Amino acid sequence: MLFKLLSLLFIFNCTTSSRMADNQTAHGHYRLYSYPEKLAKMNSYEKDRYKKIVFVSSNNLNGHFAPKSVPVKNRFNENREIIYGGLAAMKAYQEIFKKTYDEKVLFVDAGSFLNTEHDQQKAIFYANYYAPDVMALGHTELINLARVKENIFGKLYGHLKVPFVASNLFNLKKAKDMDIKNVRQSYIKSVHNLKVGFISTINQSFAAQVNKEMTHLYIQNETKTILAKASELRRQGAQIIVLLTTSSIDCNSKIAKEESIDISKVNFDPYESDQCDHYKNNLSKVLAELPPKSLDLVIASGESAKIANFIQNYPVIQNEGQGEFFSWAEIYYDTKHQVVDLGKSKIYQPVQLCHNFIKSTQDCYVKESIDNQDVSSAFFLGEKVQIKPLPQI
Repeated sequence: MLFKLLSLLFIFNCTTSSRMADNQTAHGHYRLYSYPEKLAKMNSYEKDRYKKIVFVSSNNLNGHFAPKSVPVKNRFNENREIIYGGLAAMKAYQEIFKKTYDEKVLFVDAGSFLNTEHDQQKAIFYANYYAPDVMALGHTELINLARVKENIFGKLYGHLKVPFVASNLFNLKKAKDMDIKNVRQSYIKSVHNLKVGFISTINQSFAAQVNKEMTHLYIQNETKTILAKASELRRQGAQIIVLLTTSSIDCNSKIAKEESIDISKVNFDPYESDQCDHYKNNLSKVLAELPPKSLDLVIASGESAKIANFIQNYPVIQNEGQGEFFSWAEIYYDTKHQVVDLGKSKIYQPVQLCHNFIKSTQDCYVKESIDNQDVSSAFFLGEKVQIKPLPQI
C-alpha cells in the first residue's frame, strides 16, 4: 500500500490525469514518460520573486545516434511501427524545450556520450550537432583517454565546440590537475541573468578499469573536489551549482520487486528516497558528506537507470540512456534571499523521445504488447514532434 500511495503522490505532482495510475500495475500504462500537453505557467507573483531555470539532460548515450523501432502488427499486415530515440529526436525535443522556456533552459550531457568502440570523429561531429550547453567526461570518454595519448585526445576534442568538464582528474607525472585541450576543471554558464556553475566528477572506483592503461592518472576524492570547486565557483559569482557525476544509485529495484512490475514502470514521490539502495552506495555517501546546500542539482551518468529523487536532500536526476530519454528538472532561484528554493523546485520523470505515439496510451512504451493498436503523431508540451533527418558526416 505504501508504494501505491507513493505512486499516486508522484502522479499528483506531475500530471492531471488519473489514468497515470495505470502505470504502476502489472499490465497497462498511460503517458509513461510522455508529456503531450502544455504545462501550467508560473503565477505572476512567482515571476516577480523567482527565476526558474530548466535543466534538460542526457546521459549514457553510448553512441546510439540512430533511432529504434518496433513493428505494430495487425491482421491486415500493414507496415506500421513505433519509433523512438536517436539524436534527431533529441534535437526535435530540444527545439520544443527552447520554444517553451525561451532563455530559461540549459541542455547538459552528463557523460558517456561516446561508445568506446565508436568512430571518435563521428561522435565529435554529432556532439556539435546536438550542441548541449555543457558536456561531462564520463566513463566511455575516460576509457578513450586511457587508450590514447593525452595530446591525441586533446587534439580530437579540440574540435568539440561544446564546453567539456572534468574536475577530479590528476596527472601524477606532472603533479598537477589533468591539463587537456578543451577540457575544463569547472564551467560557468549565464542563463536568465543567473550564473550556473558546473562540476564534473568520476567515481573513484572506476580507476581500476583505466589505471592499467594510464598509470599516471589519479582520480581525486569526489567530496573534496566538489567542496573545493563549488567554493571556487561561488567566489566567481555562480548562484546555482550543478554536479555532473558518474556515481549513481538504484531507486527502482525495490518497488519493482514489491509490485511485480517491470523496473521501467516504477513511479515514486521524488521526496521519498527510502526505496533507494543507500547501502554502501558511493553517491549517497558523497552527498551525505557535503555541508547542506553545497549543490543545487545533481545529474548522474553512472549506470543506465532512472533517478528522479531527492538523495540526502539534493535533487538527483538520471535516465536509462541509450539515446532514448531526456531527464528534466526545474530549479527555482529566490531573488529575495538569493538562494535556490528546493521546496519549489521540481523533478520530472524522464521524457521518452517518441517519434510517434501508440494512440490509446499517448506514449511510445513498447515493453508490453502493442499489437492491433492505432498509431498517432507524437506531441510534447503541446507541440507536435517533428523529426528532421540526421545529418551525415
